[in-house]
Amino acid sequence: MLISRNRTLRSDPPSEGIKTGFTRPAGQCFVGSATREGLQFLTVVLGSEDWYGDHQAMIEWAFANFELQEVVKKGDAAASVRVQGGVEEQIELLYSESVKAPVPKAASLTELVASSVPQAIKAPIGKDQAVGTVRVTNGSGWSEELPLIAAHEVRQQFRIAGQSVETIGFALIAGGLGLGTLYVKNRARKLSRGFRGR
Repeated sequence: MLISRNRTLRSDPPSEGIKTGFTRPAGQCFVGSATREGLQFLTVVLGSEDWYGDHQAMIEWAFANFELQEVVKKGDAAASVRVQGGVEEQIELLYSESVKAPVPKAASLTELVASSVPQAIKAPIGKDQAVGTVRVTNGSGWSEELPLIAAHEVRQQFRIAGQSVETIGFALIAGGLGLGTLYVKNRARKLSRGFRGR
């Protein structure tokens, strides 16, 4: 049978240990852990006259002042960037991953997110292509960086004599339709004259 001197295991169900200790130079020491609703905090107590009380005070303060929040969500719009030489002028950038973090309960989540994107990007752009980054913090020293990705593909716009291929193609189609219409009209006139001659 194992006997633990860690009173937190008996008095606080979310507690997970971890280790009590004592030496004359260091005094009463304790490394503790507790998890509530997916949020875990660790405590370190050194040279304490009441390690249990100090641990409980720190744990209660942490859970009272912090909560686990989804700071950014995968697929949500993060920013937009101008496209150079593309068939579209702007493209939307999305968060590539969701990020959950322990943040102060009174914190504004928008203040914990800082995006870094170029002023413009050249086409072609592939769907999910990394375009810039975002740094997520919790306001207490922790941070994580992840890429921002293109929401969709943007094809390159080719140009001939300053005109886009799409514009030229439209002009050729329109011109062809116009010539076809003239040909049909002229053909109809000739046939009409032929019938009159008979």
